[in-house]
Amino acid sequence: LDTDMPHDSTFGGNELASIATSAMCDVTSKTAFNQKVALLIEQFRSGFRGAPYRVNQIGMCMGLIDERMSNSDMTRKLFDAGIVTVPASHNPHAVIVRPVLVLREAEAETIIKTVRNALG
Repeated sequence: LDTDMPHDSTFGGNELASIATSAMCDVTSKTAFNQKVALLIEQFRSGFRGAPYRVNQIGMCMGLIDERMSNSDMTRKLFDAGIVTVPASHNPHAVIVRPVLVLREAEAETIIKTVRNALG
């Protein structure tokens, strides 16, 4: 490596992090889990269809792009409605939304309705 301080290990010396990572891999590698996540992906895709803002979606990672307002205004509106987002650094009109993979269908629907009510 061409550096004085190479990065040699993310989990080195952190047994708890390694055990947690292993357990998460066990959960996320199950077919039933991945089928449920696929249903959630489609639920969000169809739930935001026709919204007055654009949704860039790759799996459960979403970007909401709304040219009508800044990402800080969007973050505040969504936070006030109970949705935590992160302003995107690459677009002044976008926020990042990353729901957890273990959502229930009803919880996903609540997120969709809340976002649609907050942003239109």
